[in-house]
Amino acid sequence: MVSRVSFNEDELEALWGLPWLPQLIYMRAIRPNMDYATGVVGIRTSRTKRISYQAIREQVEQHETQGRKGSDQVSMSALRHAIQQLCKAGLLSRVNGHGDRSACLVFRCLLADVDRSVQNKYDRGTTGSATEVRQEVQQEEQHQTKPT
Repeated sequence: MVSRVSFNEDELEALWGLPWLPQLIYMRAIRPNMDYATGVVGIRTSRTKRISYQAIREQVEQHETQGRKGSDQVSMSALRHAIQQLCKAGLLSRVNGHGDRSACLVFRCLLADVDRSVQNKYDRGTTGSATEVRQEVQQEEQHQTKPT
């Protein structure tokens, strides 16, 4: 995980008013794993790792403390609903359809600040399929910025 995560005003504004679970997922499980070069979460590179529902669940579970028995785990349907709320709020978009990796959770953080200066830099820890996803995301960005 990264040593520091900072949120911009747009992200905080979009998170305002959401239930606690989507906020916690975004702040604890999504954004710390974002690749700052691309704004994509869920692709394993030298700087980031893949994410799954189980990894998200581990980040938001409540551990046993004095006076509480057992740890509380969030249900899978609650996790899916919380991620849908983050997408609906405009914080995330799901990146779909990458062959055998279509079941992986891959998101693009729409409001997060990304480092444009290193976006095209070669990443030695990137696998072939991660490079393909990164290229798809870059092509999607170029397509969205073209005047129609």
